[in-house]
Amino acid sequence: MAGWISQAEADKAAVQEQLIAAGAARPTVLTDEQIHGMIKDLGDLTDRLLTAPTDRKAPLYQAFGLTLTYNMKKRVVTVESQPASSVYVRSCPRGDLNPHAR
Repeated sequence: MAGWISQAEADKAAVQEQLIAAGAARPTVLTDEQIHGMIKDLGDLTDRLLTAPTDRKAPLYQAFGLTLTYNMKKRVVTVESQPASSVYVRSCPRGDLNPHAR
């Protein structure tokens, strides 16, 4: 009986460590204030982007999932964004909360 209790306590301790590790690995969710602060800290990037060489901008645009298409006749640039899946959540972790989707 004592051996079984010791094994159960060891299993419990191992699972608790796994839960703590899983909680630590969870990505941090930023607040609106934190995001606005980060953007403010970046300063005015417009001037930097306008003066940067094209070969330096391309990797940045790719990292953001941006595609820029220039229409010469209209002299218009269309910007499309397809962010990486790590940027958005596809489903609710607690299940579908939309009762109309069921």
